[in-house]
Order: sequence, then C-alpha cells, then structure tokens
Amino acid sequence: MSTKADIFIIESLSPDDEGNGRFEGQVISHVARLHGKQPAYHYVRTRDAFEKAIKTFLRSDFRYLHISAHADHEGLATTNQDEVGNRELGEMLGRRFADRRLAASTASTPVCNVSHGRSGFGISRPGWIEPVGNRKG
Repeated sequence: MSTKADIFIIESLSPDDEGNGRFEGQVISHVARLHGKQPAYHYVRTRDAFEKAIKTFLRSDFRYLHISAHADHEGLATTNQDEVGNRELGEMLGRRFADRRLAASTASTPVCNVSHGRSGFGISRPGWIEPVGNRKG
C-alpha cells in the first residue's frame, strides 16, 4: 500500500493530564496543520478504543503513527489505566505496519523496544520505532 507523509495521532492521557488540559496530541495536530498537513487525531480512554484506533490507522494510508501516552519500559497505559504491553503493541501493528513509522511521546520514559516475533521492531533513531527488516546497516 502506498502511504502519504502525514500523521495519525492516538492520545491517551493520565486522568490528571486530561483534567488539566495537557493534550499534547492536539498541539502536534495543530502544528502539523500549520505546515499544510492533514493529520488525524484520536483521543482514547480504554484499551478497546486504543485497539480500534490502531486498526483504523492500519486501514488508512497514513505513514506516521504518533502515540502520546504514559508509558514505561514494559508498555503504555490508557486514561482508564488499561495496560498495553510492548509485545502486544507489536502484535497489534503486525506486518501491516511495514514501511510506516511510529513516534511515541511518553511522560514516564523514552521510547521502548517493541517486539513482534521474528519480524520484530527496534529503535532506528531516538523517538522512532520501525520494523527491524527496514533498518539499514
């Protein structure tokens, strides 16, 4: 599938950040629009809604997925504190993630390694995760 150089944003804030209006994904969306892009923004509170947003992204022609959420080295948490492990995220993205890129902004730690079986995901440069098979060198 041919992809367009645009951003699909999934955001799930902590209850405190949500209550205080700290919607980083909306800011990213706004800045992208200022630069002539047409990003998609999805705010989710539950794991089920997160999974649906991932499926929507995979059906789309967006090249870049940006996830804004609280996370640690094991995975991320939704607003309702539903956990999504790194391996689970890799499985959700699957092989249809080929030739796309993932950026993650997390409040707790830097981007983590996301693994998915033999196809795997790895950090290619700070803040970006891509399928291992796409790495050069």
